[in-house]
Amino acid sequence: NPPRLLLSAVLTLPYTLLTLALFTAPLCADDFWYATFWRGGLPSFLALSAEHYQTFNGRALVHAAAQTALALGVPFCACCLLALLLGAAACAPRLTDADPLPAAAAFFLLLLTLPAALLREGLLWISAAFNYLLPTALAVAVLGLNRLWTENRLPLPARLLLPLAFVAAGATTEQMGLALTATLAVTGLALWLTRRTSLFRALLPALLTAAGAATVFLSPATLKRAAEATAAAPLQENLAPFARLLAGRDGILPHLALAAFVLALASLRDRTLPRPLLTGLAAAPLALLLAAPAPLPAVLLLLAVLTADGLALLSGGNPWSGALCLLTAATALVMLPTGVFEPRVTLPPALLACLLTACHWRRALPDTALRAETALLLSALLLSTACFAPTLRSCLANARLTAENNAAIAAARTTGRLTYDFGYDRRSCHALVTDDGFFYRTFLAYHGLEACEVTLVADGMAPLYTGDGRRLPSPAYREGGREFFPLRDIVEALGGSVTPEDGQTVFRLGRHWAVLRGDFLYCPVGSEELRLSLKGRRPERYYAFAVTADVLEQTFGIVPTPQGDGYLIVPAPGTFSGQ
Repeated sequence: NPPRLLLSAVLTLPYTLLTLALFTAPLCADDFWYATFWRGGLPSFLALSAEHYQTFNGRALVHAAAQTALALGVPFCACCLLALLLGAAACAPRLTDADPLPAAAAFFLLLLTLPAALLREGLLWISAAFNYLLPTALAVAVLGLNRLWTENRLPLPARLLLPLAFVAAGATTEQMGLALTATLAVTGLALWLTRRTSLFRALLPALLTAAGAATVFLSPATLKRAAEATAAAPLQENLAPFARLLAGRDGILPHLALAAFVLALASLRDRTLPRPLLTGLAAAPLALLLAAPAPLPAVLLLLAVLTADGLALLSGGNPWSGALCLLTAATALVMLPTGVFEPRVTLPPALLACLLTACHWRRALPDTALRAETALLLSALLLSTACFAPTLRSCLANARLTAENNAAIAAARTTGRLTYDFGYDRRSCHALVTDDGFFYRTFLAYHGLEACEVTLVADGMAPLYTGDGRRLPSPAYREGGREFFPLRDIVEALGGSVTPEDGQTVFRLGRHWAVLRGDFLYCPVGSEELRLSLKGRRPERYYAFAVTADVLEQTFGIVPTPQGDGYLIVPAPGTFSGQ
């Protein structure tokens, strides 16, 4: 076996790289709002948390953790997230009877190979990390507690806290609440049917977890979102985006395939493991080959294999490895009814797949000489570092820009004027700080800039001017060689209004008006209503509502005119006549 010193070194380097990335992560989007929850003390925190539970979603536990950590600053958040990763890396080997040090080293190496979009939207966006990393780490810890509980090895003081742990694990997110409840129920029933525990010990964890999940699903905000999602997209319509998310360029299909393949190799070498695990030897390469031409069959094949692996391990072998397999597949499958297909939602199955691989890779390897196994570890280290290097460079560049912006903000509190550079490298930054209404106001409130005159700038983005020479707060945003114009800024700068009404946004400018509903903009043309599709007409990575020039012209008659270094924005003739 490789010396422990080498394994420690292999563990230290990826951990150090992740530490650098997390400590330099900029605040984005929701982070600014959550960081202000504690500013008015406990009464303010409770009032805002209650409003969030009623209005946004029922994830009270994870949001309370995020809000508290953000109030203490980015370094504290980074320490919390690193502790969660270390906790998961420590709990999973105990669950699967693996050697902790090789498992932890492999886990952190695999983390560096996760898709850049997942790292950006999941780990490096603080609010999202608490929403998806915290539930995953808690779920792995709860599976470990469940093992001690069913085997009657839990000390009496810990038994008193057991209900709280299971309820808390279920009360994290909709995704983890459903997946963990199902996993605990199946695992408990399997243990009871094979007479390895009593029915009470088998079912109590699942019932407590379901009670915790109910606190999320029964919140008014979650019920409203569920009704809207059901009305908007039947379950079968979710299959295509689900497959694209997992099997696309930024998907986690390779990590799922690696987990299935490693389990298969381990069963080939270890005669105590059930034979059905061998299906991964053929299924994993086949799924990777099918990913481009047929993403849905590839995804379903791998999830079916992981589910079958879990059930096989429950019936023979280590049932807790089986529970980890089932939880991995379940956290992916529950995306279908929830209808949320963002890269960050794949963080739980990605982390669990990495844990599965990390805990079983040593069992999958034949007995080899020290030199060969050392070469394998070092090769994996080089590959992981190369995969993560662009993300780390982006993090360091964003950290320099954040330092410059913070210096400008400090000066703006005296001068009342701020020029804020929002040209962050988007390989590691979730969302740009833009003048988009709600998130922009929370950005101003976080920095105490409500009374400042703020101008947002970025390299390569053209400023916008009104007819009387005023510069708009946001520039025209450039993405993919095209320019998009911030509709809210333009309408308000020209004397119009933007108001939310019944779940939609109404833009009014003189005699013109338009209503934003989902991916469509509705506006009157004579006696008819024009319905403009916005697909391909607004940017993918811009938080403000920005549109192409043809949308501006069709809705408000505004034609951006190139002038100097930017564009002149003036209302169409007759806009304010007849008011």
